[in-house]
Amino acid sequence: MITSIEVDHTIISILQVPYYSQEDADYLCFVYSILMVMDFFKNVHSNEELRQIIPNTTKDEIMAITKAQYGLGTTFSTNLIKEDFE
Repeated sequence: MITSIEVDHTIISILQVPYYSQEDADYLCFVYSILMVMDFFKNVHSNEELRQIIPNTTKDEIMAITKAQYGLGTTFSTNLIKEDFE
């Protein structure tokens, strides 16, 4: 779950979060960030119970939830933030 890397002769501990890149014009940073964290908890985290309850999630599902669009990204608004909490 945690690994170490050396940067400028210094050992740094880091989480083994999967990395997914996007096309330059996608503007889906928020979507990919969520996807990487979800995949970390689903596939890498050491707690098996936690891994079992995290759903398999796709980029398209996250785009739908966040209302993200290719080339535009996610527009944050009060409505988007409140929508799932009311």
